[in-house]
Amino acid sequence: MEGRIVTVGELVERVNASGRRDVTVTVASDTRPEAWNELHEALNFLGIQLGPKSQLPPRRCKIRIASGGISVDGRAVTVEEAIAACRSAKDVEVLVTGGARDGDYEDLEAALRKAGIRWVKVTKSTPATKP
Repeated sequence: MEGRIVTVGELVERVNASGRRDVTVTVASDTRPEAWNELHEALNFLGIQLGPKSQLPPRRCKIRIASGGISVDGRAVTVEEAIAACRSAKDVEVLVTGGARDGDYEDLEAALRKAGIRWVKVTKSTPATKP
């Protein structure tokens, strides 16, 4: 498969069929985070480890705070779950929408600081609502 672009399913199937328990993977820098997560979870499930020469893009984590609460990469989460999901990310972006409830960002900010996670805040410009 060297030098070929393959789907996550094809890669996992071929690696599993080979009987190898470690692989070296190069992931394109524009790969969707969901695809990388799917690959990583599938290989872990099969007991296959990524080799030390694997080249992976830096993991990005996107936290969104809106009127409906907090989400990470499109999945609704608590503050604690957001911290756990983004702890290993190189870049963390926090998008605060105009509909975000007062206090949600402050709670998340305190948790990010406590966990030692660096982030960038992006704000959409409409007024926040009171809980």
